[in-house]
Amino acid sequence: MSRRRRSHRIVFVAGLVLLLAPGAARAQHSPKEQCASAFDHAQDLRDEGKLLEARAALVVCERTCPPTLTPDCALWRREVDALIPSVFVSANGARGERISDVRLRIDGRNVTEPLDAAIELDPGPHTFVFQRPDRSHVDVAVSLQKSEKGRRVVATFLSDAASASAVRAPLRSGLRPPPPAAYVIGGLGLLALAASAVLTIKGHVDRQALFHCEPNCSVDDADAIRVTWDVAGALAAVGAVGLGVAGFVWATSPAPSSPSPNAGGVVVGGRF
Repeated sequence: MSRRRRSHRIVFVAGLVLLLAPGAARAQHSPKEQCASAFDHAQDLRDEGKLLEARAALVVCERTCPPTLTPDCALWRREVDALIPSVFVSANGARGERISDVRLRIDGRNVTEPLDAAIELDPGPHTFVFQRPDRSHVDVAVSLQKSEKGRRVVATFLSDAASASAVRAPLRSGLRPPPPAAYVIGGLGLLALAASAVLTIKGHVDRQALFHCEPNCSVDDADAIRVTWDVAGALAAVGAVGLGVAGFVWATSPAPSSPSPNAGGVVVGGRF
């Protein structure tokens, strides 16, 4: 809180004390008591950045405070008014034409104001969701600063024939399904990698067992462990190659037929 606001608050509270003192015993729900409560609440809300609520509290302050104090309430309300950000929202089509059949939600709250009307919000981050009757939507994230007036928030629908399924899965139409050969080769590659892992673990277990017979261990036992690890390495290489070949087969498989020109699609985005 600034030094100027602090001094104004002290003067205001002192005036309230003088006005409330003669009838304090019966002033619990009087307009003067409402005045004091609204004033204190407004200051706290302003400090928390809840400017819309702070202004509403200061309106109560103006209505309930004695005439000697209402000018202070009005002055602080105008100060809060100057701090409240505002936005103008609109929706455009792919060719820049205005779209009016749009429902707007801000931070999950339905907005009843028409598009292009000024909307006041608290400072901070906000999410605007523009939705059309076909359930296609555009999300726009905006962060507002104090005293930022008339910020333009524009949603651009890149396809008028958009469908909700295109919004939920925009990449589905261009994804190649794996051919059967890719499944087979990839499966064999995974089996080879699994066998390699098993043999590698077995080699380590057998190697631990040789610790009990050192230095009199059989040469054949040591050779068997080396063979196990060699086979495991070879299987790992085969598995890696198999997965690479499966990916190559999938990548080079024919693409699915392109959707017809009339099929709708939406790219979700916004500019402001």
